[in-house]
Amino acid sequence: MKKFFTLIAAVAMAASVNAQTQEWNFSDWDLTTYGSISTDVSKDGLTIYANADKKVALDTNSKTVDGVKYTQRLKFGGTGSVSDLNNMARVVAFNVTGACDIYVVAAHGSSSGDPRPLKIDAVVNETATPVGEVTFAANEYKSSTLKYTGGAAKILIYSGKSGINLYDIKVTSGTTGISNINASEAANEGATFNLLGQKVASNAKGLVIKNGKKFINK
Repeated sequence: MKKFFTLIAAVAMAASVNAQTQEWNFSDWDLTTYGSISTDVSKDGLTIYANADKKVALDTNSKTVDGVKYTQRLKFGGTGSVSDLNNMARVVAFNVTGACDIYVVAAHGSSSGDPRPLKIDAVVNETATPVGEVTFAANEYKSSTLKYTGGAAKILIYSGKSGINLYDIKVTSGTTGISNINASEAANEGATFNLLGQKVASNAKGLVIKNGKKFINK
């Protein structure tokens, strides 16, 4: 039995190690370099699409979300342009190799006005498909996690209506839990153990354990 639980623990540890996380916390970005973005720029695997008419800006702003204190934000100055994937603006994008969780911290760009949606799309074979969206009321800021379940893709994040401010993006991909453990296989297909967790013959006398249950063999 001890060996059985040791095997389960080892598989669980391997599953958690396989998970990979990439994060872009805009509080860590250099304000001088990225204060005003009017052309496409890339940093650490994240691309910001902008042009002279549709700029993106980084500025100082303090918010605390999920126990993390943010000091800077990336500001979409308006609605993102994604109708032409070769000429996008007010959009941030990154590549993923498959299914992942996408965690975002963002805020409505104003203290008044209608709710504004932050949209997330996946581009595969030059076609954009919605992954989901998060709606922010006026003056609201919060975190949200959306799940992407497809294969390799380019993920786009942008405002669906007017200004939205981004504070953080975190992408977790790979195995995040134990999903393929067969208990009977892990227990050697119904093997018999003594109380010390040692494998014994199925007809061993005394108190034994099989498939997690105790028996007395006479």
